[in-house]
Amino acid sequence: MLRNFFAPKGIARAYARTYGVSVKLLARILGYAAVIYIAAFGACYFLGERLAFHPPAPSYQIGERGYRLLQAKDGTPIAVRWLPVENSRCAVLYAHGNAEDIGDASQVFEEFRRMGFSVLAFDFTGYGHSGGRPSAAGMRLAAQTVWDFLTEQKNIAPDKIV
Repeated sequence: MLRNFFAPKGIARAYARTYGVSVKLLARILGYAAVIYIAAFGACYFLGERLAFHPPAPSYQIGERGYRLLQAKDGTPIAVRWLPVENSRCAVLYAHGNAEDIGDASQVFEEFRRMGFSVLAFDFTGYGHSGGRPSAAGMRLAAQTVWDFLTEQKNIAPDKIV
């Protein structure tokens, strides 16, 4: 049965004659390959977010140097660092990379401020002092929360956010 599924009779025999491999061995190899593929797909599907996200321990404290918490619409706290510049040309919305938090990029923020930009940096859910677990949905939630903060609470026009 397995031989018929993975290697139709004519193709298997022709391959066996050409390369000196038995049909049973060919079916067994293809069967093992299918099992390995299914196991790898399952591992990625069920463990994908654990494999993709690597939040470090927080490198900053809430309340110091512009660090604060915003509340997402579902109540999850989102850690941000708001560094406004008087009469700034625009605001930089800064999202850090994986295995970092907003405390790791302080020099980058200061450089943006020297260029005349306000900066709003944020941690994704599960990173730094943000609540929740790291996930793709949490990334979207955090991004929407900080966007709403800039546009609704700080009244910054969307075309002035970089």
